[in-house]
Amino acid sequence: MNTWKTINNTGGIYFVNEFGAVASRFPGKKTHHLKPKKDRAGYYTVTILEGGKRHTKFVHRLVAEAFLNNPFNKAEVNHINGLKTDNR
Repeated sequence: MNTWKTINNTGGIYFVNEFGAVASRFPGKKTHHLKPKKDRAGYYTVTILEGGKRHTKFVHRLVAEAFLNNPFNKAEVNHINGLKTDNR
C-alpha cells in the first residue's frame, strides 16, 4: 500500500508516505519527489519550506508524525530494526 499524508505545518504542500518518500506539490506545478540526503550521523534528511523559511527535517520523524499515534507526547522516534536508513 502506498498512502500519502500531508506533513504538518506545510500548508498542504509537502507529503510523506509510509516508506519514507517525501514529495512536494506546489499549486499549479507537478508533484516533485524530494531527494533525501544523509546527515553526519547517517540519518536521511530533507529540506522543506515552513512559513517561508527552509527547515531540515529527519525523514523518519516525518513518517512517525504522519503515521503513528503519540498519546503521551514522547519526544523521540526509534528505528525498531536499528537501521538509521530504514524510514518505514
